[in-house]
Amino acid sequence: MANLYENIRKRREALGMSQNELATKTGYSDRTSISKIESGNVDLTQSRIMAFAKALNTTASELMGWDEEISRSDNSPSERKNVVRIAGRDGSYVEKKLSDEQVAALKTLIDQLPEADDL
Repeated sequence: MANLYENIRKRREALGMSQNELATKTGYSDRTSISKIESGNVDLTQSRIMAFAKALNTTASELMGWDEEISRSDNSPSERKNVVRIAGRDGSYVEKKLSDEQVAALKTLIDQLPEADDL
């Protein structure tokens, strides 16, 4: 779990986000709570980890240190090539790097889907 707290801090800093901004985005009242969390003094529930992932534009798995970093807003476009990111209703994300063939197959599948307004 120690990686979680360190990863939250590192990701926040990489985004140039203050502790106050992160507190607001995650529903905490002020930076003091974020400081305690980043120091590892507060355990987080799964729903809170998901809130942090959403606020930090990443996945819970990456915050936990379970996934290799795949995509970031500060990566160059060539590093993000063929990365698909799907947002869940709960604010979580699933990311996967695809081959060119998988991208072509996914595009074909998406083209076959009806528009949301047609459902």
